Amino acid sequence: MMPEGLVLQDIHLPAAPGWWPPAPGWWALAVLALLLLILASRWLWRQGQRRAWRRQLADELAAIEARHPHLQSPAAHAAALSVFLRRVAVLTDAGVASRQGEAWLHFLDGDDPARPFSEGGGRLLLEVPYRREVDPQDAERLRALVQRTLPRWAEARRV
Repeated sequence: MMPEGLVLQDIHLPAAPGWWPPAPGWWALAVLALLLLILASRWLWRQGQRRAWRRQLADELAAIEARHPHLQSPAAHAAALSVFLRRVAVLTDAGVASRQGEAWLHFLDGDDPARPFSEGGGRLLLEVPYRREVDPQDAERLRALVQRTLPRWAEARRV
């Protein structure tokens, strides 16, 4: 039995949930998306820097060829390549500046099992500062060797 003047009211439903603040899962997803965006942009920036470095090395090599054509002045061309290699090596590893002779050639070889600098055409680098004349074929072999190892130098630089 119900008392007389008591009126029952209907059930009050809670208000619909708002969109803010999001649930913890959405926060985690937002943080993950932000992290992926940061990593992707960093990767893209580094790729751009590597591409620019590769282009700069290729341009420098082309400038050497333009200043000292290897067929017209092979000694000057080989000397310019030697300076170029030294500058690039110092930019990739500052500790290499003091290396000379065989240690320098072994550094240039890197992990190449063929040892093109210490046992191949790269040995010309040891003699070129002291020679007035260089065989054009030797200069061409050195140029081809430097051109072939250019991608390795492009990857060696820390960006």
